[in-house]
Parts: sequence; C-alpha cells; structure tokens
Amino acid sequence: MAGQASFPQWNEFKSFTHLNLGLPHECQAKRVVLGEEIVCLDRKGDSQFKNLRFRRGEPRFYAFDLLSCNGEDLRYFPLAEHKHKPRGVLPPQG
Repeated sequence: MAGQASFPQWNEFKSFTHLNLGLPHECQAKRVVLGEEIVCLDRKGDSQFKNLRFRRGEPRFYAFDLLSCNGEDLRYFPLAEHKHKPRGVLPPQG
C-alpha cells in the first residue's frame, strides 16, 4: 500500500519539486534510505551533469541500492541482496 514515505537524505534535492512531491507518495515503505541519483539524460541516454546543473532536460530519479527500509538496516546483507530491493519499494521506471 502506498503511503507518505520519508527520504531523510533528500535535503540536497529539494529544488526538484516534482520528484520531491511525487515519489514519497508512490513509495511502498514509510522510511527509506536509498543509494540514488538524479540525472538528466542526453539523446543517447547518457547522464549529463551539466544539463542537470543548468536545468536543461527532465530530471530523472534512479535508485540503485536500498540501504535501510522501515528501520531495518540492510547494509550488512549481501550486496546483491539489497541492490535489487528498490524494485519492491519504488514504482517501476516510467
């Protein structure tokens, strides 16, 4: 069931309003700490930091690791195990 998730590490991403407002409501957990990145992609699909910095293109959120979920510290689980867990917590890429 989707709820209002808390992303404690998101202070640096406050300026990406649509990501900050949308994703917490779509998340399947109440509190998560993710290995994540916000990027802008070029036409070839490569990340372009300059485009993100100067607000060219649509920022996209990529989660590649789930470090903590609802108070459970996952950092000590085998890496392959918690690298795939964001799929169960976040909506699919779209």
